[in-house]
Amino acid sequence: MKTTFKTLKLGLILVGCLLIMARFGTASPQQKKLKLRMYVQYVKAMNDQSYFQIQAKVKGEKGYQPVADLKLTIYQVFGDSIALLEELKTELDGSAKYDLKKLVMNPSDTSGWFVYMITNEGTDQFNAGEKKIDFYDVNLVAEIVTKDSINFVSAILTKSRSDTPVSGERLK
Repeated sequence: MKTTFKTLKLGLILVGCLLIMARFGTASPQQKKLKLRMYVQYVKAMNDQSYFQIQAKVKGEKGYQPVADLKLTIYQVFGDSIALLEELKTELDGSAKYDLKKLVMNPSDTSGWFVYMITNEGTDQFNAGEKKIDFYDVNLVAEIVTKDSINFVSAILTKSRSDTPVSGERLK
């Protein structure tokens, strides 16, 4: 009877050890989610089109790498409310292009600012993120002027809604 009790006790200890090892030994460590970095640039070709050039990257072992097939959502912000515009995915090189077909002005905003937000919901690999971009819609008018046999470029940057010059902005 003494041997059976010792055997039972030893068996329980072994089963307990196996359960502990199974719980902690085989479980893979929780993979840390990577921080996604989004770069957004507003591009306007005069008298043609305007668009956002978006680049999604993540810092990996070999530096920054593009994120392909990432779902992005584009919103326009109007004060405290937002309007969903479109959902798109990044290309293999991590880039995406959103064509601004028509700039919709906030009726309560007289300053002329346009505010957009680009978001991603996050995945198993990446944290959710957002990038906000705000800008004026402007027009650039340039002409070549010849004075004393020397050619110059004369340029003026104006707000597109009011044709008033934009002061304090550098042209190059």
